[in-house]
Amino acid sequence: KIKNNTASLDEFYRIAEILGLIHAKFVGSMPERNSLEIIRKRLQNAGVSDSEVSQIVDCLEPAQLSLDGIVRVYNRDAHGRNWGFDEFGNVLILDNEPGRKVPIVFDDANLLDQYDFLGYEDRLEICRRHWNSFNENREGEVYSEDRIEDKDRYELAYLNAIIVRALEIYSQVRETRQDIKNAS
Repeated sequence: KIKNNTASLDEFYRIAEILGLIHAKFVGSMPERNSLEIIRKRLQNAGVSDSEVSQIVDCLEPAQLSLDGIVRVYNRDAHGRNWGFDEFGNVLILDNEPGRKVPIVFDDANLLDQYDFLGYEDRLEICRRHWNSFNENREGEVYSEDRIEDKDRYELAYLNAIIVRALEIYSQVRETRQDIKNAS
């Protein structure tokens, strides 16, 4: 539905709420994804010169800094090809990364920014529903760093996550997925 521009806002809201629930419930210790190193390796593998790769990675430092202090969750690989609905309207999770911890806004960027049909305010409302669901579903003793309080800070982190994720996936989509490459 996302690829065909037929997904409704309500369907995105439901996915965001389930994603928040999953992010809140799956906790533990796993290594954190090193996005800048991934970008460096993937750009080098795509044939970008070492000097250009270094310049790109250096320019990403401010974006990376905006992600400091953002809640870390297990990467659920929440792009639209991994989420769907059954015949009863229930949310289906088709594929999740076992992966690493990432800033929670990475899954927002994955879900919302590989296709162009949602407006910015709609995307931000979906993010807010994801973050609210995460907050509502956290259990036990929750510290301030385990909650999403400053929505403006998370909005900036989300915008920077779009940039970081687009560069992370560039080498994977540049030849075979023009729709995603152009949207990212």
